[in-house]
Amino acid sequence: MNVATPKAAKRNNVKRAYAIIGAIVAAILLIILGLVPVRAVWMDNYYAKFRAEHQAEHDAIDAQFNQFDVTVNGLKWHYVEQGPKDATVVLFLHGLPRC
Repeated sequence: MNVATPKAAKRNNVKRAYAIIGAIVAAILLIILGLVPVRAVWMDNYYAKFRAEHQAEHDAIDAQFNQFDVTVNGLKWHYVEQGPKDATVVLFLHGLPRC
């Protein structure tokens, strides 16, 4: 007959707990990694629909401004000029340039 000592029983309980925690972590990772592509597809569809619904409004606003693209040292920059040429310059920067 095989009788486990209290230390052996405690060790087995700890091993079992680690196995359960590992399984839970693995399941969470699989869920997250599995849902990321699903969410990306959903967001692409959502934004495509939103853009289609509001494209005319977007184009009407864009048409009010003088927009230009320029490449400097291999980086493409988009900028807008508006107002009198002799007025004070106001420069707004945001995002990162695309190569």
